[in-house]
Amino acid sequence: MSIGRKGKSEVSPTGAIVLLVLLAGFLLFILSLPQDYRDATLDRIESATPEVLFQLTPGEVRTETGASSTTRYDFVNFKLDSEMSSIDSILSSSLNLEASVLGDDRGTYSFIPEWEANTLGISLNAFVQSYVGNGKIIILLNGVQIYSGTPVVGSLLKVNLPSSGMFQGTNTLEVVLDKQGVNIFSQTKLGLTGVLLRTDSVGKDLSSSFNFEVERGELVSGTYTSIVQRSGAAVPLNIELNGASIYSGVPVTTILTIPISKELLVQGTNNLAFSIGDGVAYEVLYSDLIVKARSVEEAINEYFFRIERTPAKRIINGRVDCLLEIIKGSGTANEVIVDLNGRVSTHSVRAGEVSFDVCNSLVYGGNTISFASDDELNLSSASLILS
Repeated sequence: MSIGRKGKSEVSPTGAIVLLVLLAGFLLFILSLPQDYRDATLDRIESATPEVLFQLTPGEVRTETGASSTTRYDFVNFKLDSEMSSIDSILSSSLNLEASVLGDDRGTYSFIPEWEANTLGISLNAFVQSYVGNGKIIILLNGVQIYSGTPVVGSLLKVNLPSSGMFQGTNTLEVVLDKQGVNIFSQTKLGLTGVLLRTDSVGKDLSSSFNFEVERGELVSGTYTSIVQRSGAAVPLNIELNGASIYSGVPVTTILTIPISKELLVQGTNNLAFSIGDGVAYEVLYSDLIVKARSVEEAINEYFFRIERTPAKRIINGRVDCLLEIIKGSGTANEVIVDLNGRVSTHSVRAGEVSFDVCNSLVYGGNTISFASDDELNLSSASLILS
């Protein structure tokens, strides 16, 4: 309500009080919200209109410092192994036993098991060369029976040794021939050949990775090459660059060549990782990665701008888009090279203008940006807008 007095108007005290009450109510409403909702509400209020972080006129941006470069990264030879393998320890080339009602006959052997993390098991193996009479073959491990059966001529005898029955040091293995029946005039005879202990194991080297550094510059392409030798099952070899798959398959030739898109490479630390499944072994030899780039020297038209705490928080929380808008003024060049905080990218200005998101390249505080071109190019405008 307005009150007139000699040509003047004054705000009624009642109206001022009502306005203050409304403002206080709105402030209490904002403060009563949870922190996340409060920030989102304030962000919506703040972002009602786009915020221009900078707007400039770069002008002539042609540079003669776009020289190409090639960097080669060599990796050490390595092996990925998940293939099963066996190591045999000969106990006896032949073992001949004779048993009667007066007593059994046996062969006794001592061994120290080589049990490692990749060991699957240890077994006694022998070929039954001959068998006459009526009897049983009994296997004792450290005095405890682990097998009993009737020999079959021409068969392979295989008895798994339980890991729980073996010691870390010296163990005793006994092959016993026990005669069955009470005929005192007959004997039971057994001939074994190739008596051995077989240790089965499986490779545990299922993956390997390497880091390499890519210097500052505009990345063009990459090529990975190696010699690959496979044994075992046809299980794929998997290769990833910075978490993205660049190869998954069984190589059909010894030489493996993989083209790499520039989008998969990053400036700074890169990771090249190899992995396999079960039942295969790959030897990867003479690996190298060739990265082609175009160097961009420090430009004379480098610009500095700051991002304060509030817009930086909105960028970090992903609540805004960071659009860099570039407008071409004149020139024969159709591409502009942008260096934003050391991250170099190339963009087409053939249509006269281009805009793209740069949120991932921005930092809180000081930022630098520069523009370059291999041919004549004038930029009439460059703007960074939060919307």
